[in-house]
Formats: sequence, structure tokens, C-alpha cells
Amino acid sequence: ETGRGALMDMRRILGALRRPDSARQLLPQPGVDDVDKMVQRRQQAGERIQLERVGERPIGLPAIIDVTTYRLIDALLEDACDAGSRHTALLLSLSEDEIVLTVAAVETTRHLNLTSSIRERVALCGGAITGDPDELGWLRIHLPANLESTS
Repeated sequence: ETGRGALMDMRRILGALRRPDSARQLLPQPGVDDVDKMVQRRQQAGERIQLERVGERPIGLPAIIDVTTYRLIDALLEDACDAGSRHTALLLSLSEDEIVLTVAAVETTRHLNLTSSIRERVALCGGAITGDPDELGWLRIHLPANLESTS
């Protein structure tokens, strides 16, 4: 009974959020293949970002890892900009087993900030963070390229 009630409440909420007069398309979430475009948009806005990409998008990359990689890069570049970084170097290494994201903020007025949302996203995917943005000014995030390696 509790479950049915919760589902009915959820349907009501979703119904209220939908706009019956407009046929909104559900666009796919951005992922690894969209990182270059995001970096270009930021560069056009005046941010100095150097992106190096090694490897190709792994075949069968789970959607959660794909979206998380994009969201992490976006959050880290935003944080580097907020930290007053004059230049941000980003290395995106892709292999069949792992995605490694290395970010270095150069000449910042403050250190990179590993927010709880960044830590939670990495943990949710079974990843790990190395480096110390407070002392070294860089960090590296490791994400598995398949969900079997997260167990």
C-alpha cells in the first residue's frame, strides 16, 4: 500500500512538471564525445583551456560513466575558472578498462575545490581521486570504463 501511494504521488509530480501543450523532445545526455565542444565553448568565452585527448571512447561505455565523465569535466573546469586559473590543462585518457581525467589549474588565486558532488559522482561510479589540489594544484580521477570493474 505504501509503495502504491508513493508511485501515485510520483505520477502526480511528474504530471505537474510536464507541459501538455508542448511536445518537448528528450535530448540525449552529453558524454565523452561532447567534451571537445564544451571546451571550445569555454575557450570562445575567454577561458584558457588546453585539452589533450588520448585514446578513443570505449565500446560499450555505460551511460552513467559517459555522462559522469562529462559532468566531472564541466564541474572541474568551472571550479578552475572560479579559482582564478589563468590556464587549465586537461588530459582525458580513454581505454577499454579505464577513463583517467587529469586536471591542473595553473596560477590560481585559490586551490581547486573538490566539492562533495564531485566526490559523490566519482564514488557512485566506483572511481577514485588521486592528487591533492590543495598542495599540488592538480588532481586525477580514475573511472572504470565498464560496470563489472566497480564491484
